[in-house]
Amino acid sequence: MQALSGSSNLTQSGKSSPRCSKRNSRLSLATVQSQNHQSIGSSTVSKESASIPNINAKVPTNSSIAHRRAMLSFPLALAASQLLLLNSSTKPALAAGKSTATRTAADFLPASSTPGFVTYSPDERATPSIRAGVINPAYYSFDLPSNWNEGTILNIQSGNFCMPNCPEPWTETIWKSPADGQCTLIVSQLSRLISKSNATLKDLGTPESVVERIGNFITGNYLDTEDVTNIQVKDGYYVYEVFAPYAKDGAHSIAAFTVKKDLAYLFVVAANEKQWAKSEEKLRHMVDSFKP
Repeated sequence: MQALSGSSNLTQSGKSSPRCSKRNSRLSLATVQSQNHQSIGSSTVSKESASIPNINAKVPTNSSIAHRRAMLSFPLALAASQLLLLNSSTKPALAAGKSTATRTAADFLPASSTPGFVTYSPDERATPSIRAGVINPAYYSFDLPSNWNEGTILNIQSGNFCMPNCPEPWTETIWKSPADGQCTLIVSQLSRLISKSNATLKDLGTPESVVERIGNFITGNYLDTEDVTNIQVKDGYYVYEVFAPYAKDGAHSIAAFTVKKDLAYLFVVAANEKQWAKSEEKLRHMVDSFKP
């Protein structure tokens, strides 16, 4: 039966039938493909195997990726922080509803008995000399036009680095107005001018001799004594009027000089030509109101 079955696919003439021919061709093709794969071996990779990733390659982990991202982003973050720091130092943030305008003297000082003026007297923390106990209560006071603004004093001028024993005069306060002019209070240890303790104004010498020693503080650079147009002695003060076109804060100046305990006080108002023409009366009142 098996022999018959096996020979049933053959024709009597001994040739293969079409069905048998197709089967044999398929078997031959499969055999060739199998042999081709075997011949490739390790030297050639099939298309399917080429698409398979190398399992031995090092795959980045989540932590290493995060580390790389952090390292790349660090310079940007540093630059951004420096920019924010620069902006915060040059342009301070303003509270909601606040104006950028500088506050005037009338915003926080009491009114003077003279209309249009307020009285300035520093508090216990106002300046380095007061905080160091060099200037004691009741400090000093003077009248200001109500619309003046407080000026900026550099550390090197304020005596902040040398209190309580500053060898040079220091600037206590500055007030100014673009329309009227400027006032400055300069204070010095009296020992810089005289070795006598608790010396009086007369102990320092005549008004003419004193102005030669303090004139550079009146103008801000130097003073030719010929530019002192008037000198008065009144109520324990030497008062000088100066016209010096080379002066730092304006050609016109009035200065009141006096001493108290171991300190010398020089209160100066200054104005340019335009300011002087408009505000001379105000400036004179300020000098008259000064009290150490």
